[in-house]
Amino acid sequence: MIPFGSTYSDEVKRQERSKRGPIPWLRTRVAQEADRAAESTDAQPEVALQTAQSTLSWSLRHRGPDSTLTVNAKREVAEILERLGRLDEALPLRSDVATYFRLHQGADDEGTLRAEGFVGFDLERLGRHAEAVQQFEHVLSGRTTTLGPDDTSTLLAMEWLGCSQRSLGNLEESRRLLQEAVDGYQRQGAGETEECMKATSHLATTLLRLDQVAEASELRRHISEVRSRALSPGHPELEESKVPPEAAAFEVHETEASGLSMDDGVGPSKIELVDMLSGRPGWRLEPSLTPGATPLWCFGVGGKIDLSVAVDGSSISLYVMDTDTQIVCRDTDELTKWLRTHRAAALQEPSTHPGKSGFRKLFEWS
Repeated sequence: MIPFGSTYSDEVKRQERSKRGPIPWLRTRVAQEADRAAESTDAQPEVALQTAQSTLSWSLRHRGPDSTLTVNAKREVAEILERLGRLDEALPLRSDVATYFRLHQGADDEGTLRAEGFVGFDLERLGRHAEAVQQFEHVLSGRTTTLGPDDTSTLLAMEWLGCSQRSLGNLEESRRLLQEAVDGYQRQGAGETEECMKATSHLATTLLRLDQVAEASELRRHISEVRSRALSPGHPELEESKVPPEAAAFEVHETEASGLSMDDGVGPSKIELVDMLSGRPGWRLEPSLTPGATPLWCFGVGGKIDLSVAVDGSSISLYVMDTDTQIVCRDTDELTKWLRTHRAAALQEPSTHPGKSGFRKLFEWS
């Protein structure tokens, strides 16, 4: 029945609005709930882990190992374990997911390649670089064949293979791969995208390892200039790009003063700290209170400093603020082990972890 004073057309429009209205409203509510769930996972990862593990156990009992629910639950548990720094526990789950996709969708399916990428990433962070290289080589080969050499996903796979080659000490091969990735972005007119800037940053790090400090510093300045045009002041990516040029300058001074090359193997290098800590959430470079002294890498939130790290002669000095203790690490591997055991939050990967999509963002494959 049409209300008094209304026209037929008014009533039709009113009904159409009521039919259309709930859809965007429901989408908004779902998005808000997803955001709240992601925030809860970040705020209470141990609780989120217990919930995800319970879901996985239930699915294994009632649905079996090959059900979609079980596979998704394994990925969920693996993501939370990775966020907690428990990579040795996450790796078998990532491997199970990759095996599932390989058996059900084929070795070169994009789902398989994406799953293998996450396996490679965990292997890389666990220091199993040779195994990580094998994973990334297959991902790169598969994507080059199916997507083409200049596809963004292919270039990302090339970038991560270049990083793993650098970890193995194959610096020339790392430089070749990373330069090829940067060139690929430029060929498709994406030379100033954030994806290209990240690849350029990885290339700069490899150049630093090759003792080509001037070239690396020039790349860092280029990154800072591009980001300053594209990002608002204070943006995390913009702040990140400002750190490495300074660190590179400190390394130039140290190298010239001592007459040593960065590859002489005499104790840990500040460049190793740059590679390890640059861009990780919570870490920043702070000037030392001692005039002329090398700045410190500091970890903390909201301006607070919880940890400080610096190269001290032939070792790395770690100061823990809340316990007022000084810890000496022989190298970055020993520092990583200490942080993983006592301060897992300090080992989050660059580009932070926005909820469940954090590790996916590192690859930007989905």
